[in-house]
Amino acid sequence: MNSPTAPFTPASKLLKPYFEALDRRELMTTRCTGCGVTQFPPRAACSSCGAFGSFEWIESTGRGTIWTFGVFHKMYFPNFGPLPYNVAVVELDEGTKLITNIVGLDNTELTIGMRVRAAFVDIDGHTAVRFERDHVSTDPKESKTG
Repeated sequence: MNSPTAPFTPASKLLKPYFEALDRRELMTTRCTGCGVTQFPPRAACSSCGAFGSFEWIESTGRGTIWTFGVFHKMYFPNFGPLPYNVAVVELDEGTKLITNIVGLDNTELTIGMRVRAAFVDIDGHTAVRFERDHVSTDPKESKTG
């Protein structure tokens, strides 16, 4: 299993809006105003078109799919335990990829492509986001007709 209580500390002033949104139980990511590519964490220059200082904050639905994951048997990330614990990359429906932890499931149940949703947890007076299985939503890419 894994822990929903692993803290994450801001490493940059660019992340302040992200953490303020988490405290409101909202998940925010960024989008380049030049080319429209979503990315997280925010960068001084767009990783796609190279535009400098051209990002805006957008609210995510908090839903997405597991893009990839790994199960760790050694403690590399404090408080993600107990061992073994997972570290996953979730691709949000908006296109942004986040490194996170999937909670509420045994690691043996995780699969690439599994639908997940944000789960907000309180840690030391702040809110953090983890992801849990989403039994309700479907992949919006699969529901498009045309």
